[in-house]
Amino acid sequence: MIIDTLDHLSRYTFPEKFTTAFDFLKNLPKNPENGLTEIDGRNMYAPIATYETHSRESAKFEAHHDYIDIQYITSGEEIIEYHHATDLTPEAPYNPEKDCIFYPAEATPSHQIRLVPGVFCIFFPNELHMPGLHPMPEKPSTVKKVVVKVKMDF
Repeated sequence: MIIDTLDHLSRYTFPEKFTTAFDFLKNLPKNPENGLTEIDGRNMYAPIATYETHSRESAKFEAHHDYIDIQYITSGEEIIEYHHATDLTPEAPYNPEKDCIFYPAEATPSHQIRLVPGVFCIFFPNELHMPGLHPMPEKPSTVKKVVVKVKMDF
């Protein structure tokens, strides 16, 4: 997992795919339209959605096998919990069509990340994360979020 701001990208040496993904994020309009944007077909695409954050009680940890998530919000704020343990038992088998597997929320998070505009968070395959949580207890936030999905093939 990596957390930083778009202003600090020069600190990193990423594969070219990441440069393409970050160029996409840097050139987003202030209020991008909801929907799916194909950046490089199924190798890289970006769903954009507006939603209300939710409580931890209604959430689950998730992980992906084939794609890296670069999560970025353009408005609002949310908490993402991260759990580095790999000893949790999934709630259901991996769904290859959605590239997703869910884990119970009972696990104590290793970290809490406050995602605000300008901050990105990268989750690599099999890193458990619980996005979309209220930034303050019982206080929802309306979020506009872009998740650049980068096919893991390097």
